[in-house]
Amino acid sequence: MVKDLIPNYPETAELCFEMRPILDSYLRKIGSQQPDAVHNLSEYSFGTLYLFRKKYKYRAAWIAGECLLVIGDDKGQHGGSAISRLAVGGLATSRPVISGKFFMLIGKLPRKEVLDELFLRYNSMKSVAEAQAKELEEQGYLVKEDRDNFDYLYLREELATYPAGKYRKKRALVRAFTESNSHETYPLTKERAGDALVVLEAWQQGQAGQKNADGETATSAGSPAQYATRQGRVIDEQAGINDYLSAKEALVLIDELALTGMVVYVGEKPVAYCLGEELVGESFVIHYEKGVYGYKGLKQFVVQAFAKSLSEHYKYINREQDLGLPGLREAKMGLRPAKFAMQYRVVKG
Repeated sequence: MVKDLIPNYPETAELCFEMRPILDSYLRKIGSQQPDAVHNLSEYSFGTLYLFRKKYKYRAAWIAGECLLVIGDDKGQHGGSAISRLAVGGLATSRPVISGKFFMLIGKLPRKEVLDELFLRYNSMKSVAEAQAKELEEQGYLVKEDRDNFDYLYLREELATYPAGKYRKKRALVRAFTESNSHETYPLTKERAGDALVVLEAWQQGQAGQKNADGETATSAGSPAQYATRQGRVIDEQAGINDYLSAKEALVLIDELALTGMVVYVGEKPVAYCLGEELVGESFVIHYEKGVYGYKGLKQFVVQAFAKSLSEHYKYINREQDLGLPGLREAKMGLRPAKFAMQYRVVKG
């Protein structure tokens, strides 16, 4: 049976695609029970867990049949700083939060003795939603806002229309792209995944650029690299994350993972794509957004065009985290988020 693939804690099993039927159903059920389902974290989807299973070495288990345990390791990864001081009551404590082996609990929290055992086995609890954070704090655990992993939530209607005034510069950039290029957009289906892969390969090729004085990837003139730069600095800092392998797998499994997106063409050439999935409630999460260099306003156009293409059922677009990367944070803040889906990291007191 599928459910037998996921053992009971303390045993764990490597997260695999065969777990999808039971985990996808479970995650959607848990998400729908939350008081504000639109704020479900991007990590609380099977697509996110599966596509990043290798990067974070995800393993899964059930705890008392009421809670999903996911363990992983983010040592050396963005969003998991080697050591960060814990802020409690506005004061920094001497207790460090050390990245490395972590666990996530999705569902009803287990008994305190089980929690204490987990905190002895792993360095911290990650991807803790607000409701869980309050409950854990009441039980005496140390809770810290994990700003690098806050999900950015945008109103779909605002991204689709770029209201004048608030988005004046974005509107100008979109106009620069549309007036200078004969373009078309199509839904990103299995049949067009090959074209999206062309964009991804061009994007990946650009990661071989030289590092500039700020330690960021600087691209040579004409290279098919990042597609949003300002004053010579790379705004799209995906070079620092380099999610190429997971992005490629997502295109291969686009139907199997129920992903959807859009491809942009200039003439007959694919130049950009985005790909994501529905979260529980009125929210759609974008996992990947890639483009080739050389088209002014392309990035802003992709954001707007895809938001327009989404059903009005979706109130929010979740554009995931900035992982503490300065340029990526600047770009995400520049899109004027409506709010954040806050995440916390927890350690034993």
